Amino acid sequence: MTKLSRRAVAAAVAAVALGAGTATWGAAAASAAPAPAPVPVCAASQLNVWVSPDSANGTAGTTYYNLDITNVSGRPCQLRGWPAVVATNSRGRAFGAPARTVGHGPVAAVTIFPDATAHANLGYVDAALSRSCRPATATALSVGLPGVRGARDAFFPLPICTRHSGNLTIGNIQPGA
Repeated sequence: MTKLSRRAVAAAVAAVALGAGTATWGAAAASAAPAPAPVPVCAASQLNVWVSPDSANGTAGTTYYNLDITNVSGRPCQLRGWPAVVATNSRGRAFGAPARTVGHGPVAAVTIFPDATAHANLGYVDAALSRSCRPATATALSVGLPGVRGARDAFFPLPICTRHSGNLTIGNIQPGA
């Protein structure tokens, strides 16, 4: 049997204690870092919305535009889902059917940083393509953003069907313009 000296035992105990102290210090240092704050849902006052006419792209009677959503505040915020969109006349009265939501699969929250823009794809079927449509000219789109109180107006004149199911579709909110 090996005989250990007091010095060897003391050194071994010190090494174990030092290792435990280092582990404790490392854990304390890691937990001292603040957790990132969650990004809040956007407020209507933080956002401007508009239809970007330069983004027009389409086929077979449907034109797609970016419905742009810009954060005009100094703080990041999040949106998730589909905007509620309806055409309005010059007095702000809604007419025609609300935009039908399109898109499949999981929808992620989109963080919009200050002065940055997110978008949703707005589809417009030309009202002149249907005889039963009875088009009237909308002066704006009233845009309700998911989880946000109050609507924002996007000024965009276009003929809207007032008689049958609408001629607008809207996709979910996506990052970037």
